[in-house]
Amino acid sequence: MSTLAEFREALAAFPVIAILRGVRPQEVVAVAEALVAAGVRIIEVPLNSPEPMRSIAALAEAFAGRAIIGAGTVLTVDDVGRVAEAGGRLVVSPNTNVDVVAATKRAGLVSAPGFLTPSEAFAAIGAGADVLKIFPGEAVTPAIVRALSAVVPATVPMLLVGGVAADTIDRWAGSPIAGYYGSVSDWIDVKLVAQAARSLPDWRFVIIGAIETDVTALAACPNVHLLGRRGHAELPGYAQHWTVSLLPFRDCPQIRACNPLKLREYMAAGRPIVATNFPALAPYRDLVDVAVDAADFSAAIAAAEAEPDQSRERRRRVSGETWEARALDVERALAAL
Repeated sequence: MSTLAEFREALAAFPVIAILRGVRPQEVVAVAEALVAAGVRIIEVPLNSPEPMRSIAALAEAFAGRAIIGAGTVLTVDDVGRVAEAGGRLVVSPNTNVDVVAATKRAGLVSAPGFLTPSEAFAAIGAGADVLKIFPGEAVTPAIVRALSAVVPATVPMLLVGGVAADTIDRWAGSPIAGYYGSVSDWIDVKLVAQAARSLPDWRFVIIGAIETDVTALAACPNVHLLGRRGHAELPGYAQHWTVSLLPFRDCPQIRACNPLKLREYMAAGRPIVATNFPALAPYRDLVDVAVDAADFSAAIAAAEAEPDQSRERRRRVSGETWEARALDVERALAAL
């Protein structure tokens, strides 16, 4: 697989580039190990960091086959050569320098120059840029991002850098998110989710969990992101920020008999919930949109954006459903024997 193909695969799997600014060579591998464990697959070391080439070389050796390692703040053609010699495979710049872009492509590396105007964007693309870095991101409004997205080719991803944080990123993303976490097994209606993704191209579908069934139909949808397994403690951080939580179960004996914990976790997150029909929904049907067919499922997802806020009631409904409360129930039952 080419470096560019690996980069695209890594970006699709986890659309974040981690920037290790100011990290010293003796610290950099441990820091990156934590990031890779969390799912990050692309890491950049700015050249204004302490001994950046040592850090790049150490990362390239430690994470071969696990992450794409590159350099940021690359300003000259000579810098490109040094990055390549250190084992870097990605060149990121704060500006549009067509000579740097051309040198990056000659070296077989991924080119990610910075830009702020359409003229700079198309100059970079003309020189061979693979991805564009909108910089500084905090100076760009969502309307500007949408306007740029209308003219920049879809084959050239745009990344926001500068002033973008976990609590502000939704300001620019502009796309509602339908999310699911849990095992992606035979009881998940993959075709149903794929159909919804195709019918709602402006939505992003985030699927978190071990893949245990054929997801070819999902992988074929450009707005579906298969993130793989995440630690249970991380899951609320996803569910609290997407637009709608999904329970796309197939009608089968296992689902008819199940009482999924994630239903209560979704309720505690407070976000709208769209589900296929199964018996365990009974106590919560007034707070869950239950779809009867594929068209209804897609329509319910689309309608979730405009749903009146019911987050407080969802949380109240499951406030007593804690492990402590269940333990007390068991103790009372045992005491009554």
